[in-house]
Amino acid sequence: MLFLRLGIFIALLIALPSCTALPGSGPLSQEITQHAMVVTPANGENSGLQYAVVNLTRDVLEANTGSDVVTLAGAFGRDAGKPQVGRLGVGDELQVTIFESQAGGLFIPTEAGSRPGNYVNLPTQRVDTNGKISVPYAGAIQVAGRTTSQVESSIQARLKDRAIEPQVVVSIISQRSESVSVIGEVNSSAKIPIDTNGNRVLEMISKAGGIKDLGHESWVTIQRGSQQVAVPFDELVQDPLANIYVIPGDTIYVSKREVSFLAFGASGASGKFSFGAANLSMAEAIGRAQGLDDGRADPQNVFLYRVESRDTLQRIGVDLTPFSASDSKIPVIYRVNLRGPAGFFIAQHFMMHDKDVIYVSNSPATEITKFLQLVKSAPAAAVDVVNGANAVIN
Repeated sequence: MLFLRLGIFIALLIALPSCTALPGSGPLSQEITQHAMVVTPANGENSGLQYAVVNLTRDVLEANTGSDVVTLAGAFGRDAGKPQVGRLGVGDELQVTIFESQAGGLFIPTEAGSRPGNYVNLPTQRVDTNGKISVPYAGAIQVAGRTTSQVESSIQARLKDRAIEPQVVVSIISQRSESVSVIGEVNSSAKIPIDTNGNRVLEMISKAGGIKDLGHESWVTIQRGSQQVAVPFDELVQDPLANIYVIPGDTIYVSKREVSFLAFGASGASGKFSFGAANLSMAEAIGRAQGLDDGRADPQNVFLYRVESRDTLQRIGVDLTPFSASDSKIPVIYRVNLRGPAGFFIAQHFMMHDKDVIYVSNSPATEITKFLQLVKSAPAAAVDVVNGANAVIN
């Protein structure tokens, strides 16, 4: 009788999970790895789900460092770091000064005598919509798209047979064509002229009154023609090469963007967490989520979910043959083992990306504990069934 009662009770316990799911904060580590398309190093099986699992090792860390970092210099080419040659454009205001070697010429009358600097300043002119200005005895001079020295040479060539050894100086009174628009989260949005010796991005932001928000929450977007690139503000401050020269027509847009990550599973706290700094390592992120729950976490299986570029995964050495060649972005789950000391060093140097997801897997022992707790607090209906079975047997 005892064995029969025990058998009925075990059968009921086996049936319970089918109608009552064990509580859990997410999938177990084996449930993640066994469905990955690729596990690096290979220790899993394919199931058709389009993601890869990459074990974080020293080699993976070195290959991943600095990957997919977008820089202004990289986006806009090598010449982005060089001052631009100033060229005139429609709307610029110019003053033309003409010198002659002696009085009695085209512009200096004879009665003026010999005076210091035989010259005449023509009235200030604005470059018209056709890109030209007008100079007496020289006619309409093409200005737009040319430098001041080129314009000077053109005027001198027109006057050389009429004036006495003419020399010409073209001065910029107001340059409206060579300007940059600075808008967004700055203290004074404006269209700012570019200095003749060139200006960098941070200089233009400074001329617009600086940013309104904290540096690590601010992003700077440069729109140049059809190309648009966004970088963290702190990158411009920390890396001189990133602080490129602007060119006429650029638009600088400063925006506030909260950089954050999500934490789930057997971490000390779950939810959305702000980076709170320009850069954040995986170890720091785990710390922000209050570390691992001692009673539930599996330190050997801490996962980071991210959509990674194909180029990065190729550098890491992931076999991408199971994925379509047209997939430029591939979902990846990085796995770090925090059971040993090496895992902490790797996590300390593995940098987080915006919108990364950290998942701390439950320890298998935790699932056993949950099952035993479920058995201990079995529903009253199951107890009634056991009592009924006892009545039938007796």
